Amino acid sequence: MLVRAVLTFCFFGLRALPGRWSNLFVIFGTPSPFDQRRFASISHNMRKRGLLALLLLGCGVSPADGARDEVVGDDVGSANEALSTLAFTVVTGAKSSASRGFTLVTSKSEYYRLFGATPPASIDFQKHWLVHYSAGAQFVAGHAVSITKVARDGKKIRISVLESQPSANCATVDPFYPQATVRIAKQIGVTQRETERKVQSIACASTCSPVYVDQNNGTDASRFNIVFVGVGFSSVDDVRASAARVVDLDGASKASTGAYGMMQIPSYASAKSKLNFWYVSHTAPFSNTSGATVWNELYRTDWLNECQTQLPNRVIPVFIYPRVANDGTSYPYASMGRRWVTLADCFASGSTCSDWEKWTYQQSNVHEMQHTLPCLWDEYGAAGNANASTAVNWSGTLTGNATSQFWAGSSYASCVNSSPWKSQIGNGCGKDGVIDCFKPECTQPISFVNGIDFNENCCLPGKDCLAEIGCFEGGAGADKGIWRATAGTLMRSPYYANFTRGNSINSYDQSLITQALSKGPAVGKTWSVAGADATAGYALDCDTTRAGFEP
Repeated sequence: MLVRAVLTFCFFGLRALPGRWSNLFVIFGTPSPFDQRRFASISHNMRKRGLLALLLLGCGVSPADGARDEVVGDDVGSANEALSTLAFTVVTGAKSSASRGFTLVTSKSEYYRLFGATPPASIDFQKHWLVHYSAGAQFVAGHAVSITKVARDGKKIRISVLESQPSANCATVDPFYPQATVRIAKQIGVTQRETERKVQSIACASTCSPVYVDQNNGTDASRFNIVFVGVGFSSVDDVRASAARVVDLDGASKASTGAYGMMQIPSYASAKSKLNFWYVSHTAPFSNTSGATVWNELYRTDWLNECQTQLPNRVIPVFIYPRVANDGTSYPYASMGRRWVTLADCFASGSTCSDWEKWTYQQSNVHEMQHTLPCLWDEYGAAGNANASTAVNWSGTLTGNATSQFWAGSSYASCVNSSPWKSQIGNGCGKDGVIDCFKPECTQPISFVNGIDFNENCCLPGKDCLAEIGCFEGGAGADKGIWRATAGTLMRSPYYANFTRGNSINSYDQSLITQALSKGPAVGKTWSVAGADATAGYALDCDTTRAGFEP
């Protein structure tokens, strides 16, 4: 049942998958040379480590190294048996990797052994001691620790510690060491120490950050929440910059990439209030840059939860990484509709793109986002004689877009008379209602087969014939028997160098984008990368004929 649901989800770029996932997924994609459209099973070693850390923590159980231990210190003096609560001051002081437990620091030499530095002037071991506590290695963002009480009980120093532990569904991160250090008055006669430890559950750490200041409204349920998750970047700032290149809200992307980003398309520019753009403030290097490793380490769905738990509807994840190789190895790159999309950035530190790839990847990223948000189909054919009757499965879950974006029929005349865009034919260039921007030798029907899709020589001088609405044969994986509205757009091919804001997506397809955005996002928060989501209506959320995007 699951295989059938996924196979009907989309019709773009079937690729066999390794092992037990073979043939389970059919993925939207961009035409060759980005012929990298598989999905690999996802494993997260960090998740396992996070679980181990939680098991070690327990709840309200004192750790073994909180038992009685003799203190060795240069300045320990004679006994003082008085019982008292000791005043303390929180100070800076942390060890790069500190095992769980209580350390009493009584001298400069002990300070240096613990922290690897000399103590600041505010700590005078003739007057002061330090109490240090570490929660040990943790893997869940937001885990924190504080010392709440220090008491003297005869020869014993007793500390009370509060650990704030995020819930199990919060993001895992690279190991870090929550710890606290406080300064107390120097004590005399201390030979024992003891820890009382309390654990409290807290909400996930707030690491769901806006790509642009003042663009997002995280409480508006009518907005689409697009969340970028980046792996392989040198910093989280680079993740944000990569997301901003794809989004291009301010129109700055073309200066560096040579191509406009998504929000420069007019239908998106006029719908800013329908879109939120977030990124998760984590990244991690790939253990190596082989294709298999990138497949295995990119899909950090645990990080995604940091945004999902805070937002009112199901997020659309964008997994993105620096383009790391061009060696013929298969790397992830494709859209799975609103379930997720995988993109590559040619401008992030560490990317290895040629000059040609830099602008084509930017345009390819925008191409993939059109599969993801408005669920537009590819407008290219099979570069052969494939016919729509066999190349297109009209019973798929995206039939709402298919019957709007394409016209299936045997003749140009039937398209002109019956296509969904028939009332717009001739618009977009020159006089509305009249096809008047092509040279006579480039008359209709213009198709992939006769090879003039992006031929600017077909345009009359001063005319943008690529923007003119007509009937053009080929699309959705077929070359014959199917018709589209314009000669060429990003959905036809991202490898055309001279797209403008207005013609990169034709005006008719832009009306489909506006329609999809006006309907709003999928309701609910249930999200999974594992394929079972097809049974929950996630594929159906791309059908623009629906009143809502989920059943």
